[in-house]
This record gives sequence, C-alpha cells and structure tokens, in this order.
Amino acid sequence: MVAGGSAEGGAPGEPAALLREATKVVSGLQEQVARATIFLPAYDQRLSSDTVVSLHEAIAKARRRVCPKPAFSFKTRKSGARVSRV
Repeated sequence: MVAGGSAEGGAPGEPAALLREATKVVSGLQEQVARATIFLPAYDQRLSSDTVVSLHEAIAKARRRVCPKPAFSFKTRKSGARVSRV
C-alpha cells in the first residue's frame, strides 16, 4: 500500500482507492501464480487459482457494497438542441 495516498488519486483512506490498490495486489499475485504453475503440482495449482479467484470475488463484493452503481435515469435534453425532422 502507498502511505501517502493512491497513485490514481483520491484520499489515502478512501474505500475506492483501497479497493483499487487491493485489486492491483491480487492481480500481481495472480501473475505470480501463473508463472509458478510449471513448478507446482496439479493440486497446488488448482488451490492457488481458486484462492486468487476468491480474492477477486471478495474485492468485487466489497466494491459493490461500498461503491454501488448509480441508478439509471434519463438525462434531460437542453431546449436549444432540437433536431429538425424532414
């Protein structure tokens, strides 16, 4: 973790910044697991891959809980931007 704040912006303790940082860490772990597969037995490969997947799912669940998607709504058009019909 970066002590002074996230490299992508946001406050140091902001949940979205922390989730971005966690995603980067888990992605790095996933790359290490991928590189180590030639050295690991099949059971350990599956266990490592399942662990990485469960970490990604936990981060996604936390992201949905902390930063929910905004509700869909139609945007109002400006009155000066009318389209003429032929």
